[in-house]
Amino acid sequence: MKMAVQESAAQLSMALKVQEYPTLKVPYETLNKRFRAAQKNIDRETSHVTMAVAELEKTLSGFPVVDSVVSLLDGVVEKLRALKRKAAESIQAEDESAKLCKRRIEHLKEHSSDQPTAATTWKRKRMDRMMVEHLLRCGYYNTAVKLAQQSGIEDLVNIEMFLTAKEVGGVFGASGNCHLPCLVP
Repeated sequence: MKMAVQESAAQLSMALKVQEYPTLKVPYETLNKRFRAAQKNIDRETSHVTMAVAELEKTLSGFPVVDSVVSLLDGVVEKLRALKRKAAESIQAEDESAKLCKRRIEHLKEHSSDQPTAATTWKRKRMDRMMVEHLLRCGYYNTAVKLAQQSGIEDLVNIEMFLTAKEVGGVFGASGNCHLPCLVP
């Protein structure tokens, strides 16, 4: 009997993990994508700064004119400002994604609460999340957004991903280049 209960608990745990997989996968992949994009942007801007500094050093190795040195220094400063701005933007985007991951993990941890009211609240939020995602998959975007807002679960569902897919599907469907039934509006 005890073995059957353990197997049932293990099956329930696995079913829960399978159902909750997109809850964590989407924000994690978004964080990963933003990190890679940030790395590319920072590498590109660092390369620009390096080239500007190399040009300045080359000019300084000879007999430079003051105006050209000032102009090159201004260029280096401008490149550094661009690097700083892009780094700050990237950090902010990554921070938003990390906070979303953390929020969703905290939400999933609420499932294991010992308090019955917390477990009931979690189950209600979970049902609302499942309904929102089902509505999104069926194409009822406005209804899904309203339900998410009314339930206060906007940060627990993947609305942005579905809306982006809708836009992409609309572009392909309007041009007639895509004949996949999943992308027809």
